[in-house]
Amino acid sequence: MSKSAHKPLFLMLLLTVMSLSFIAQLIIGELSSSLTLIPQQVVLGNEWWRLFTHAIALDSPWLAIVGLPGYYWLGRETSALSHDSVFPLGFLIGSFITGLTYSAMPVECPPMGAGLFGMLY
Repeated sequence: MSKSAHKPLFLMLLLTVMSLSFIAQLIIGELSSSLTLIPQQVVLGNEWWRLFTHAIALDSPWLAIVGLPGYYWLGRETSALSHDSVFPLGFLIGSFITGLTYSAMPVECPPMGAGLFGMLY
């Protein structure tokens, strides 16, 4: 199998989970608000799962239309230069560190999903 025909498994899994969460958000309606990072609920409400789930919380149709193909392109380019799991792991670790930092800020911050800072991870 040539490298150009290769589809990185971990990248495809990450994008599938993000796409499914967006479709579920469209159907259910309030899924995104339970997945996004709300610093006050992480710190005061012990909702620590938000540090992990905000990376897949696609709260905007524009992020699904523009962001997912962008993630796919970046992931394909990264996997062509390195290992298949580098981009998904970097994305998830970066989003966790960003979420942890964002939650530790002393000021009141707005909720953060993948739509707000997703492309900066």
